[in-house]
Amino acid sequence: MQNHSGAFLSKLNSAQSTLDNLTDNYSSDVDVYIQSCKRNLKAEIIKNFYELYRHDKRGLLDVCRQGRNKSFKNIAW
Repeated sequence: MQNHSGAFLSKLNSAQSTLDNLTDNYSSDVDVYIQSCKRNLKAEIIKNFYELYRHDKRGLLDVCRQGRNKSFKNIAW
């Protein structure tokens, strides 16, 4: 058994290193995805506000006023 323990330990270390790399890559990919979602959400919100500005300035003013209230109402986009 002692003759094989070095090889087993080496394989275990290699597997741990591979798992660590996969974990780091996964975390990085998740962070990239989250940032992409944030950018897309911001772009969608800006687009919706711009459309509201173009077609219904009074509605936009109402939305901005509601944003100051503590009990925020849902905006129907």
